Amino acid sequence: MYKRDLVQCFEGSHVGILQRCLGVIRAFQKSDVLEMWETQGAWVEAGMDPMAVFVDECHRCGIQAWGSRRMNDGHHTYRVLEFERYQTKFYRENPQLRLKSKRDAQVSPIYDWNKSEIAAQNLEFLREVAENYDIDGLDLDFTRIGPYFNAGEEAQGREIMNQHVRDVRAMLDEVGEKKGKYLGLSAQLYSRDSVWKEKRLELTPEAGRAEVHESPEDDIQCHFAEGLDICSWIQEGLLDILIAHCRTISFYEMDISAWHRAVEGTNCRLVAGAGKPGFFKFRRGGLINGYPAHLTQHLEHRGVAHRLYEQGADGIFFYDYVIRFFDLQWEVYRELGDPERLRYANKVYIYQLALPLTLRYHNEDGKAKMEIDLPDDLAATLAGGQPVHARLLLNITELMTPDDIKLQVNGQEITVKPEQSITTPLTITDHPEDKPGCHLEAVIAPELLKKGRNTLTFTLKPANKKPPGVVPQPSEVRKVNLELVYRDETYPYWLALQLDRNL
Repeated sequence: MYKRDLVQCFEGSHVGILQRCLGVIRAFQKSDVLEMWETQGAWVEAGMDPMAVFVDECHRCGIQAWGSRRMNDGHHTYRVLEFERYQTKFYRENPQLRLKSKRDAQVSPIYDWNKSEIAAQNLEFLREVAENYDIDGLDLDFTRIGPYFNAGEEAQGREIMNQHVRDVRAMLDEVGEKKGKYLGLSAQLYSRDSVWKEKRLELTPEAGRAEVHESPEDDIQCHFAEGLDICSWIQEGLLDILIAHCRTISFYEMDISAWHRAVEGTNCRLVAGAGKPGFFKFRRGGLINGYPAHLTQHLEHRGVAHRLYEQGADGIFFYDYVIRFFDLQWEVYRELGDPERLRYANKVYIYQLALPLTLRYHNEDGKAKMEIDLPDDLAATLAGGQPVHARLLLNITELMTPDDIKLQVNGQEITVKPEQSITTPLTITDHPEDKPGCHLEAVIAPELLKKGRNTLTFTLKPANKKPPGVVPQPSEVRKVNLELVYRDETYPYWLALQLDRNL
C-alpha cells in the first residue's frame, strides 16, 4: 500500500518538489494508455490510486507534486531482471518500433524515438496524467535510458525530440489553463561525469577519467551529439527546471559549468545532484545484502551541496533516495536548501577522480601528486574571526607504519597518523581486505588550504624494516576525504534554530 507517511517525512523541510515515477514501460497508476504494473494495478482495483494519494499528501504538506516520466526505460530488456514481467503487449507486437541494436546485457532493444508512434504514445500518456491528477508539473527523465536514436540518425532524431518537448509544453499550457494553474516542466539528464558509464567504461575508472577530462565536448555538446538539444529547449522557454545528475554512480566532484552556461540569462533554474547515495563508486567498497556498505553521510551531503551551489546550482536534486533499502538521514532535507547556512556548516568533501593513486612499491621511493578542489574560502573565514579546523582522512595500503608516508599540502609537510574516528571498517574507497593500519588522518592548518585547487604530494619512503617473508607490494592511495569543522554541532542547526540557539 502506498503510504502517506513517506511524504509526511518531508513536511516542514527544504524540499519544495517531490517527483513520483509515473512508470517504466508500464504505468505505476491508473492508465488507459499504458498497461499497468501488476502491483499498482491491484491497488487501483482495490480503490486506491497511488498517484492520487501522492498528490493529495504532497499538497497537504505544502510540497509541489510532479510526475516523472522515464523517456525510454529499459527494465523490460535486461537478462538480469524478470524482463518478461515488464514487457507489454504493445512492445511485444511492435518490434519494428525498436532500435536496430542493443547492449550485450539486453535481450532486445529499447524504442527508437525516430518512430512517430513512440512520441505519440508518450504525449498521450503525459496528457492523461496532467488531466487526471492535480499535479504541479511533469519531468522528462532522459537518464532512463539512451540511446534514443540509431547511430547516424541523431540529427533527424534531434528535431523529432525538440518537437516532442514543444508538444509537451503546449499540452501542459492547455491543461493548466483549464485548471487555472501553471504546470511546470523539467528535464533531467546525465551529467558528463557519468556519461562514460553509458559508454561501457564503468569498470575502468581510468578510462572514465580520460573521458571526463580529455574529451573536447562538454556536457551539453555530448547530449546534442546524441540527439538531445538541451539549449533549444531552454532558449525556447520550454523548460522551467534543468536537472543534471549522475544517477547511479554517486560522483562527488561534478563539474556543472556547462549546465550553468546553458541556463545563464534565462528563466530556467538549474538543479543538480551527485546521484544515488552510495551506489557504484569509482572504486567499490564492500556490499551488504547486495547494497553498498557505505551510504553518503550527512556531512558528505553538505559537501556535495555546497560544491554545487558554488558552481551556480539553484537547488539540489536527490535521485532514488526514498526507496526501502536506504537508511535515510532525514536531517539533510532540513538544511541543504540554505546555501548561506551551508557555507559555514561542518562538511566533508570526497575526492574520487585521481584515485586510486599508485605509489609504486614499498621498497622503492614512490611519489605521486593529486589536486583537490576546495569550494570554501578558509582565508576569508579566518580573517572574519570564524574558527575552522581541517583534517584529511586517507586510506593508503601496504604501509608498515604511518611514518612510511610523507604528505605535503601545497608544498608544506603535514604529519600523518592513524585515524582517530573510524566508525566502520568500510568507507568510500576502501576495500574489504583493508587493514586498520590503512586508515590515516592528517590535521592541516586551515591557512594552508586555498579556495580552488590545492596540491597533495604523497611520497612513499623505503621501509627500513620488513617482517621476514614479506614481499613488497605496490601502495595505493584509495581514499582522500577533507573534513572541515566550523563549530560544535551537538545539535543539528535546524533543531538549534527551533530551540532559538545562536549558531
